[in-house]
Amino acid sequence: MKHKMVNLCPTSFELAGKKPNFSKWVREQLLKDQKLEERTYEYECESCSGITTSKKKRRVMLNDCCNVLSRICGVME
Repeated sequence: MKHKMVNLCPTSFELAGKKPNFSKWVREQLLKDQKLEERTYEYECESCSGITTSKKKRRVMLNDCCNVLSRICGVME
C-alpha cells in the first residue's frame, strides 16, 4: 500500500476517529466514486422513443434524434 496524507478539520477528525478502519473506508469511498463516474445514463425520446446515452446524469436532456427533451430511463453499468 502507498501512503497519502489527508488534512481534516476538527469535526472530520472526530468522525474519522469513530471509523473502525478509516483507511479502508476512504479507499471504499474513492472506489465508489469511480464507479459512479463510469456509469452511462439512458434517455428516452418522448417523440419517437429513441434512446440517447450520456455520461452525465441529468433530470432531462435534449435527445439527439428529434431534438426534444427526454427523461432519464435507465443506467448502464
